[in-house]
Amino acid sequence: MKQSRRRQLGALAIFLVVVGLMWREVFVLTGILWWQAPRSADRPAPPPPAQFKTPATDWIDLQVYYKSHPEWPI
Repeated sequence: MKQSRRRQLGALAIFLVVVGLMWREVFVLTGILWWQAPRSADRPAPPPPAQFKTPATDWIDLQVYYKSHPEWPI
């Protein structure tokens, strides 16, 4: 019974080391490594908020709309 438990723990340790090495290889291949990251965090200023013109509504007759739509759908 002890031999079986030891074998399971050994297999788990080997599995974790292999997964760790594979995970490291992914970061090496993609170039995302913390020691290669730029040191400064200089960020450009955010763009100004969008300015929208209010659309023309003089052609809408609200009284006619209210007569034909007495209840607003929810």
